Amino acid sequence: MFCSLFASKNFSNFLRASFRIKLSRRFSWSSPRWITTWNGDIFYPGLTSFANLIPSLLVCSSVDEIKAKANWDGASGNSRQILLDELQKHVSPSVMLPRRRFRALLNQAMAYQRKECFYHNEPETVQSLFADHNCGRSKFPSTLAYVIEDHTDEVWHIAFSNSGRFLASASKDHTAKVWSIESHQTVLTLSGHTDSVSYVAWSQNDMYLLTCGNDKVIRLWDSQSGNCLKVLTRHSSSVSACAWLPDNQHFITSSSDKCTFLWNIDGTVVHRWSGFVASDLSISRNGNLLVIVTGDKICLYDLHTKQEINQLQESAGVASIAISNDGNYLLCSVSCQEIHLWDMMERRIIKRFTGYKQSKFVIRSCFGGADMNYVISGSEDFNVYIWRLEDEALTKVLSGHTKMVNAVCWNSVHGSMLASASDDRTIRIWV
Repeated sequence: MFCSLFASKNFSNFLRASFRIKLSRRFSWSSPRWITTWNGDIFYPGLTSFANLIPSLLVCSSVDEIKAKANWDGASGNSRQILLDELQKHVSPSVMLPRRRFRALLNQAMAYQRKECFYHNEPETVQSLFADHNCGRSKFPSTLAYVIEDHTDEVWHIAFSNSGRFLASASKDHTAKVWSIESHQTVLTLSGHTDSVSYVAWSQNDMYLLTCGNDKVIRLWDSQSGNCLKVLTRHSSSVSACAWLPDNQHFITSSSDKCTFLWNIDGTVVHRWSGFVASDLSISRNGNLLVIVTGDKICLYDLHTKQEINQLQESAGVASIAISNDGNYLLCSVSCQEIHLWDMMERRIIKRFTGYKQSKFVIRSCFGGADMNYVISGSEDFNVYIWRLEDEALTKVLSGHTKMVNAVCWNSVHGSMLASASDDRTIRIWV
C-alpha cells in the first residue's frame, strides 16, 4: 500500500509542483534556456524525469541497488561535486560562490604582477605569494658574457639547441659551427658548403642539424659526430631557409627558385609548393601550420592537407618571420623599420615595435623571455633591441657589435641568456 501510494501519478504530480515552488522561491532565474513557463508556474527542464525517478528508488531492496539505479557513487565519490558544478552554471554568483574562487583571484593577482614587472624573466612556477613580484635587472640579459670569434667572415644566422646546451651558427665563410654553452668552446665545425651558409636549424630532438645557403644545397648533419648524412640538391637557386617538423623525420626548405620542398629525412621529396619566391618560412610547434614569406605577402598552409588556408598582406617587404609557441601569433620584420605582431586568426596587426634600423638587409627578430613575453631584434645600427610584448615598450638596447647585427636568439632553457650574430664576424652571448 505504501509503495503503491508513492508510485502513484498523484504523488509524482505533487513532487513536481513542490519542486517548482521551491525553485521559484529560492533562485532568481534569468536564462529562459533553463526555466520556461508551464501552466503559469516556473518549470525546470528535466524535473519531470527526476520526480519520476524517486518512486522507483523507494521500492529498491538495498543501498547498492539505489546507487546503481540513481547512478550515484556515494558520499565519498564525486557525485556531489558534479552536482554543485552543474548547479553553478545556472545560479548567480551572489547566491552561490563559484568553486575555487579564491584560487582564481590569487592567479589573477599574480598574473597582474607579472604583467607589471618591467624586467619579468622568470617562469610562473617560481613566483611567490609572500611578496610582490619584481624580477629586477639582475635576471634580465644585459651584460656581455662571452664573445665567440671562430668565424672568419660575417655570421648570418644562429640557433640554440632545444636542450639549451649548444648554439649553432651559419656564416658567410662557408661553414656552420656548434658552440658549447657549458665549456664555452666550439665543438663542431661543419664544412662542405661551397658558398655562404645562410641558415641553420636543429631537429626537435637535437639529433640532427640542417644547413643551407647560396650554393643551392641543403646538408643534413649528425649533431653529435658532425658527419654529413645527406646532401640534397633539388633546388636550382639559393636556399633561403629550412625548418623541422616536430616528428624529427621531415623538414621544409624554401628558395628563390620558386620551389618550396617538404622532405623526408631519407632525402626524398614528399611535397612541392611552387610558383613563388620564398624568402623565409616558419613551422608551428605542433606541426599543423606552415608560414611562407614571398615579398610583402605571407601565405599560411595547412600541413595536413598541404593547402593554402589564408594570406596576410604587409605594407612592405618582409625580411623574416617567427611563430609564437601557441601558434596564434606571427612576428614579422618589415623593411619599413617596424616589427609587426599579427594575430593570424583575426588576420590583423595587433602590435608594432619600432626604434631599430632595417632597410636594405635581412634582419631577423624572435620571441624571447621565460614566458615568451619579449621581442628581440638585430639592427643595422650595430645594436640589439629588446621590447616588452605586452605594451611595446623598448626595454633594453645592447651595444657592443661593431657592424650590423643580423640575427638574435633567446635561450629557451637558460632564460637569462641570449645571443646575437653580426657582420663583425662575432657572436656575442648576453646574460
